[in-house]
Amino acid sequence: MKFIISTISFLFLNILSISGQNFVKENSQWDILFTNASYNMNTLSYKFEGDTIFNGELYKVLWISTDEFNEEWNITQYVRETSDGKIYDSEDRLHYDFALSVGDTIDFSSDCTQQISAIDSIFLLDGTPRKRWEISAYNNPWNTGVTDYWIEGIGSVHLITNYGLAGCSLDGGIYQLTCYHENNELLYQAGEPCFFTSTLEKETPFFEMSIFPNPVSSSLSVQLSNHQNLPYNLKISTIDGKTVKFLDKKNGDDLTEITVNNYAKGIYFLQIIYNEQVLKTERFVVF
Repeated sequence: MKFIISTISFLFLNILSISGQNFVKENSQWDILFTNASYNMNTLSYKFEGDTIFNGELYKVLWISTDEFNEEWNITQYVRETSDGKIYDSEDRLHYDFALSVGDTIDFSSDCTQQISAIDSIFLLDGTPRKRWEISAYNNPWNTGVTDYWIEGIGSVHLITNYGLAGCSLDGGIYQLTCYHENNELLYQAGEPCFFTSTLEKETPFFEMSIFPNPVSSSLSVQLSNHQNLPYNLKISTIDGKTVKFLDKKNGDDLTEITVNNYAKGIYFLQIIYNEQVLKTERFVVF
């Protein structure tokens, strides 16, 4: 009996030791793949280092680097974390609230409200569990279903500080968290290389792609042109990096119809891949 009680106590203490992970901390790095409106892709790396004070509040300095070896860093934001799990920038905009429960809503702006639809846990690459919040659209005419995930101590699977905009608009660029390191150890990876750039070889063809309808409920049409009937691949993945469909288009089809009525509601990414290179990424919503 003493052995059982001791084992239970050890497990309980172990769970406590991995909960309540701080988000704003040094010796961590976030690598995020950014795709702009012209389909150019590159990796943005972020880290917290150093302190500063605004209006009597202590903030961590958030730095950004765009080169593969992270030799040049520039200040991009100032961020603070409250004792109750809220994350603010120096303009007092709320980015996260890690104290929310299922059913709670969070207002990022006057026209951007999100809701916690589920809370579960995931295992990092070192085997330790982290709490995960599933974020869903709330009374949003543009999006529906799951729009984001927050991971304890890591944050959004989109942009490290996007104050909810990933779930409130389909405009602008696309951000995907690819890797997260703590103390130089890779703890999270979402199926992409940690550093990526879309510098393509000159002979790479230029593919034009359009998808419709978007949002979609049953069948998604993928229209390609200027591809010279070359073979290519289409890859669909969830916002947390899981591949749900991979199509090998050996005949270089102009039009592909993809049935999505069995997909969970939320945001997905569609990529064109040619010669093992990602040429374009589009975001679409299933409702």
